[in-house]
Amino acid sequence: MVVIMNTQLEQDENDKWLGMRNQELLDYFGSYGAVRARHSYGPKGHKGMSVLIFESSAIGYTEAERLSKHFEEGTDRVAWDRRPVLFYPEGKRKLYGNKTRHGYL
Repeated sequence: MVVIMNTQLEQDENDKWLGMRNQELLDYFGSYGAVRARHSYGPKGHKGMSVLIFESSAIGYTEAERLSKHFEEGTDRVAWDRRPVLFYPEGKRKLYGNKTRHGYL
């Protein structure tokens, strides 16, 4: 599994947070072969953190590892914890992520 941060998008008319949808997140990282996406919700809606789930095989592990390496270039968990930049200068949402470790969730 790979945790993706900054997936919270906007608030609705009831002040509940909305975020990326499952298919939107799967499409965004389509070249990595994730099979499912799940999101974290709380009393105020989407919490801005999602998980991409990969096939439970050597291929799935390899794909999760490959996506994790994508985030090692300044968009990993350390960068997220250090006051993240939410958008690129051109306005596109900047997503952060890292592969889950035992005990992380």
